[in-house]
Amino acid sequence: MKKIFILFTLVLCLFSLTACKNKVTSIKIVENSVPEIIDVANLDSELTKIQIELMMKKGDSSFVNLSKDMISTEDYTKLANLGTNTVIVSYEEFTTSLTLTVEDSNAYVVKVV
Repeated sequence: MKKIFILFTLVLCLFSLTACKNKVTSIKIVENSVPEIIDVANLDSELTKIQIELMMKKGDSSFVNLSKDMISTEDYTKLANLGTNTVIVSYEEFTTSLTLTVEDSNAYVVKVV
């Protein structure tokens, strides 16, 4: 009987600890962390400067930097195309969209006079 009581107590403690976990309830892009223009040559390093705000169950929030694995391979491939592209960012089971303008800083404009 004592063993059953100890086992029951351990299971109850495990459930109560799991319930107290401060889980993510939603995500959003921190807009002022998104560069106006991203250089295609520095794509990966520019992406890591973008921050995602994680809104938590207990009402607080925390921040993480965007990583390449938060963007699908298909969307990441779109960023190789110069211009404005919208990609989906995923964190745990949450998603949000992110619009980026990608340019090539090595390209130059020839002006005919």
